[in-house]
Amino acid sequence: MTGKKRKLDEVGSGAEERFKEEVRRKVFAGGGRSGPRRMARLTENGIRALRYFEGPDYEPAAEADAGGRLSTVVLGPGSYVTRRSDANSKLPQAIVAARTHYGIGFKAGHLVNAEFGGDGQNARNLTILTPSANSAMRAFDNRVKDACGQLWHAYVAMNKLGIEVANLEFGIALSIAVGTDTWSVVPPGDCIADELTCTARLHRPVNVQALLDAAAPDPGDRLQGWRSQLDAATQAVNEVIRLLAEANASSLIDNRQNGADASDDEAMTDDEDVTDDEDALGV
Repeated sequence: MTGKKRKLDEVGSGAEERFKEEVRRKVFAGGGRSGPRRMARLTENGIRALRYFEGPDYEPAAEADAGGRLSTVVLGPGSYVTRRSDANSKLPQAIVAARTHYGIGFKAGHLVNAEFGGDGQNARNLTILTPSANSAMRAFDNRVKDACGQLWHAYVAMNKLGIEVANLEFGIALSIAVGTDTWSVVPPGDCIADELTCTARLHRPVNVQALLDAAAPDPGDRLQGWRSQLDAATQAVNEVIRLLAEANASSLIDNRQNGADASDDEAMTDDEDVTDDEDALGV
């Protein structure tokens, strides 16, 4: 190779290296050997927009006037919104006749809670509940609300780690099923179920450490403070798991006639799905 050719190759090689370094500066930003990687992250409003990964979906009961048979939804980190119940107190259709016939202050009970996006104006998401059953259902719902708060914290921490959370679909799957045994075989008792079964489970569980290792295998490429965010995300995921286990401990809702309170003085009101903690998400 001639000296002139060698010199041109060296110039070309240097230009290529300078180009690569320019690209590197756009991808990396200060710190470590080449700095932590600048990964795509969502804003908090972007995380809030991750409300539902599936549903809410409602299946009607066999008896047309009984309301719903099964409601399902997969909750995302932005799903829980504090609000008062929107339940129509005159739905399902059989509830007015049931109040008169049994002298009980039946509630128009949400299957999927209003604060999880459940529609209180859609009879397929409502069922006829005794006051005691309606109160018992809050034990399940309140633990799920707490779990939603921890789900939010998990997403915020994972997002800060540089994990691409937009397509994770890590969430909470709810299934609220109305039993087939009823108070009677004739109206309106055939529209009142003896029990409900509420189930909460993880949807697409995550391993935060594995996600971080995939996003930034070299610790030198990770964002400043990544260890504390890893701990926060892992703890939040574990709290979601714990809270869902507590919710499932209250999964069976007794709606039998012998547990009803005929003296309840809220006979014509709907369920009151109001959280005890209006700042559950901490945002």
